[in-house]
Amino acid sequence: EEVFQSQDTHIAGEVRLGCAETLAMEEISRIMGVVQQTYPDIRFRIFSGDEADFQQKLFHGELDAAILFDPAVYPQYVYRALPWQDVFGLLMQADAPLAAKDCVTMKDMLQVPLILPNQLLSSAQQTTWFGQHSDDFHVVATYSLLYNSLFLAEQGAGYVFCLGRLAESFARPGLIFRPFQPPLTAHLSLVTKKYQAFSPAANAFFK
Repeated sequence: EEVFQSQDTHIAGEVRLGCAETLAMEEISRIMGVVQQTYPDIRFRIFSGDEADFQQKLFHGELDAAILFDPAVYPQYVYRALPWQDVFGLLMQADAPLAAKDCVTMKDMLQVPLILPNQLLSSAQQTTWFGQHSDDFHVVATYSLLYNSLFLAEQGAGYVFCLGRLAESFARPGLIFRPFQPPLTAHLSLVTKKYQAFSPAANAFFK
């Protein structure tokens, strides 16, 4: 790996981060900027993907860390809670029947076509959150990146299960977000491989 430390104040190299779609990237980017002001030879590589992809990359040493919402817990990784969260809900056309409600429920999900994150279908979260009801969902499409699903929602193809602050940041006209009641909250974590020997560049970022 292209990393060296010629003296205590000279740190250079790459920091490789897998990042979920989140508005917390605004603050994380600010931290990156501070690091680069101190160590201008540090370079960041940011990867998009889902949890399963990031877990594999962490295991094989292809990432220094991953930033994920409510990741599944495995003994080979270390999880550090970050001070950011968001709430789940449904994104829909502004004139959709559920748009007249202030909040939506799990029961509402059983009555409409759904567009779900790919990750949700392959994780234990689906059973944890929805229980046996998830088998009765009418899933018309799945997505990896929320931005791509917005076009389906605009065409009335279905209701997008997603994070509220992230969805509202796109500010698409004609679409509206409704949170769940009771709230379904997602918490952000920094995930690293246990016993990982980090480069000086990665250590500078983590500090």
